[in-house]
Formats: sequence, structure tokens, C-alpha cells
Amino acid sequence: YVCMINIAYYISKNIITLNGSHIELIKYKFMKEYYDFYNYKIKTIDFNYDTNQYLKEIYYDKDINENNILELTPEKLKKLKYENKWKLLEYLDIDKNLINVDSAFVMNMGVFHEYKRQILSALGIALLYYRLKKNPNLSIAERTYFFGGKSYPNYYFTKENIKFINALANQINNDLFIKDKIKIVFIENYNLTKSSVVIPAADIYQSLELLSMQLKDVFIFKSLSTGAAFLTCRSNYQNICIDENQISKYMFGDNYETVLTKNNYNLFEFLNQNKEIEDMFNFYRYLPKETFPYDINKIYNSIYYFNDENHIFKDLFEYVSVIEKSIDDYTNTYQWYQTRVNDCKNTIKIDDKSFLKKYNEILEN
Repeated sequence: YVCMINIAYYISKNIITLNGSHIELIKYKFMKEYYDFYNYKIKTIDFNYDTNQYLKEIYYDKDINENNILELTPEKLKKLKYENKWKLLEYLDIDKNLINVDSAFVMNMGVFHEYKRQILSALGIALLYYRLKKNPNLSIAERTYFFGGKSYPNYYFTKENIKFINALANQINNDLFIKDKIKIVFIENYNLTKSSVVIPAADIYQSLELLSMQLKDVFIFKSLSTGAAFLTCRSNYQNICIDENQISKYMFGDNYETVLTKNNYNLFEFLNQNKEIEDMFNFYRYLPKETFPYDINKIYNSIYYFNDENHIFKDLFEYVSVIEKSIDDYTNTYQWYQTRVNDCKNTIKIDDKSFLKKYNEILEN
């Protein structure tokens, strides 16, 4: 068989790693017997990482540093979080009367890709809005969803995903019927500069990859160190590091062993047993184009014809339940910020070498 990573090593002029941990991963896992052959191409970039400066930047507070973050209190973290929310709205030039900073800021950021499952978050919003329209007395806490990222020019599904999110935003943001219970903000041209303002404002940061082989998502740990809750799938490899450091999280879906070895999921049977999904899509099919300018069949067909290979429909109901649980917890202000303070303190103790060791153990199995 053809191993694409070997082809990449062969045709690349240089193989750039960011630290010694990456060298170990390449040497003992991805290259193994080929390491000596490709060794001359490998170059390492070492960053002079100033933790204190980083903490000052993400908290926008000159008094925060690695030493006194251990003395951070729920009251101070809440104050910092609200300051960061106001800074975000100002940075995005959003009318502060349109977004309630008391609402939970739910973030889904990064490059748009099928495996990142931004569509799961979008359909979760769509399902909640559908339920609100069916039952006006449904009680939910206010929330504001933020999406940001880019798509490859020829990537059909992700471009349709972005169009769907913006159409959904147009429908929901202008619906006075739901009384600002849900708001959606799409951040255009999202990049690292914008992320430095966006991430510190997050109350809930989502990482919805079904199976992510990414060694360590720095944005997850930036969000945790700035007081956000983490919502993810049970199959996400980032949980290795999260669990070891006793950081709280909200989870849904199958674990990675089940996803890899016991995937007997049949979409046709699932849809027959869960009619609400079809009812929801019918609701959006008949919305006026003036308020919902999108053909939702494009999303439905892209999932249906590939037997929901990324478990979008399969995980939808549990995802919605978990996001509701996290936002309900957010309304319990003191307990919420007490938990976030504990997570902040545990996040800055993360040991990359220990994480790498456990990550390698999973890959070996």
C-alpha cells in the first residue's frame, strides 16, 4: 500500500519541527526505520516561550503572571472575562446592544473541514431554533455562537457549511419571536491576530473532531487558560492531556476505541428511529428565501449520501443535550467560575513530555 506521509517526507526539501517532542514523535512513530534516511532534512525551530508575557497578553492584565495565576479567584476571573467580551465586541465592531455579554459565548474556531465537524454545531443551533419555533415556552439560557475560519477554495462541503451558517444567522438574528435567546456571529477572515482577541472571550470552547490525530491543539489550551469550559467528543485525543491534568470538560459521542473498531452505524435505520431530524430539515426547506437564503438539501444530501461518515446525525441529539448542560451550568455563576479557576491552574501545569508518552501509547495500540 502507499503511505502518504512517506511520500511527503520524500518530496519535501525540509521537515520542520517545533520542539524536541515532535522530533521524538517522528523518530519513534512516524518514521521509525526511515529516520536515518531522512534525518538530514529535519530542522527544529525552538521558541523562546515567555509564559508570563503570554498570560499578560491573553488576560489583558499586566498584573497576571505565572506566579499569581495560582491565586486567581472566581471574582477576578469573571471580571477579566467580561472585559474580554467587551473588547471582542468592540474589536469586531458589533453594536453592544445587539449582543448580551451575560449570554454564554460559545466558540467554534479554526479551518473549516469535514472532520472538524463545524456542521454539527450549526445543525445543533438549527435543531434548537426549530424546537423553539415549535414550542415558544421552551426555556433556554441565552447564548451567542461564534464561528470563524476559512475554507479551501475548491472544498465544496465546507463552503456550503459556511453559507449555511450565515443563512442561519440571518434567520435567527432577525427573528424577534425568540427574544435574543440565540445569536450567531460569523467572524470573517479569521486568523491568528483575531484569535488573540476571540479566544479570551470564550465561555465555552468547542473541539468537535470525531477522531483527531493532532498532537496538541494550542487553541484548546489557550481557551482553557483564559477561563473557558471545554466541550469535545469522547474520541478526541486531546482528552489524554485534559484527563491527566484533572481539567473538567463536557463530552458526547463514542470513545475512539468504539469509533475505530465497532462502527456498525446505519444511517437509514437511525433516521427511521429519529423522525425529528427529517422534520427539522422540512422546516428549513419551507422557510422564505428572504429570511433563510439557502438550500438546506445541499447539507442533507452531503451527509446522507455518504452514510453520515462523520457521525453528524448520529451525535446531533447528544451534542445538543451536552451544550444545553454546559450553558445551564454557566448560569450558576459562582460555581462556574470556581471550576474555571481550577481549570486555569491545572492547565498551566501541563507536561508536554507526559502527554507525548501517552499519545504514543495510543498510536502503538
